[in-house]
Amino acid sequence: MPETPATPRKPAVAAGDDFERFCTGIADLVGIDLSLYKRKQMERRARGLASRFGDGTLDGYLELLRTDEDQLDKFMERMTITVSQLWRNNEIFEAIEKEVLPQLNRNAGVRRLHLWSAGCSYGAEPYTLAAVCLEIRDQLNRLPTIQGSDINPHMIERAKKGFYTDEDARDAPKELLEKYFDRVDDGWSAKSELRQMIRFKVEDLFAAKTDGMDLILFRNVAIHFERERRDRVHRILSDALLPGGMLVLGSTEMIVQPAELGLERVRPFVFRKLADPLTQPDFP
Repeated sequence: MPETPATPRKPAVAAGDDFERFCTGIADLVGIDLSLYKRKQMERRARGLASRFGDGTLDGYLELLRTDEDQLDKFMERMTITVSQLWRNNEIFEAIEKEVLPQLNRNAGVRRLHLWSAGCSYGAEPYTLAAVCLEIRDQLNRLPTIQGSDINPHMIERAKKGFYTDEDARDAPKELLEKYFDRVDDGWSAKSELRQMIRFKVEDLFAAKTDGMDLILFRNVAIHFERERRDRVHRILSDALLPGGMLVLGSTEMIVQPAELGLERVRPFVFRKLADPLTQPDFP
């Protein structure tokens, strides 16, 4: 995997551009480069928070964030992408269960599969993926390892707790939800067999060192990036895949020229890493 800077890029600051100054300050404060995301979206959120909690200016709001940890927590939760739920877009998990994982298992032989939920927010996706793996454990040579990563440390701490509200579980198949989660007050708690499969970590995708992956889920995150950044992160994820590994995007997402990344499309939202296109097995 190519080396990428360990620290966020500091945006060039135009005179009088308070949002650019704000981005630079946030990069220094928490290591998140807001300029990677679509400006209109990020700027609208920042100005709304500045008006609600600060003095209405981005410069003043930045100073508040530097001195008030509670306000910084609110800012991190609002500005980073946190939308998730158990079994979100279940048709994707059905494809992973019935087609993707069996194909990867055949390719791996006796080797354990390594799966990665990139930009996992508060962990609903990796827990769902673990449940899918347990459902077909008899079809797998060994249970896979699962990694969940997110740039927001608050989301990772929440993910480690493995608690989900009824709203988070609204689309989960009832039988599977009750099989792999315990009913608790106001929600559901992941059972230990799920927890044992997953390792969570804080990670900036643009500085990720992860490689050797068989399956990467990266759903509904890159849609918030500018095109150049989206293409860059797709390259990073492609480089993290083993030959024959799969990259799964959101059901409405697309890589326009996958061959440039060493990928081929096998489904509208699934891409396979190629070593030699002539020797890869057909996808079922």
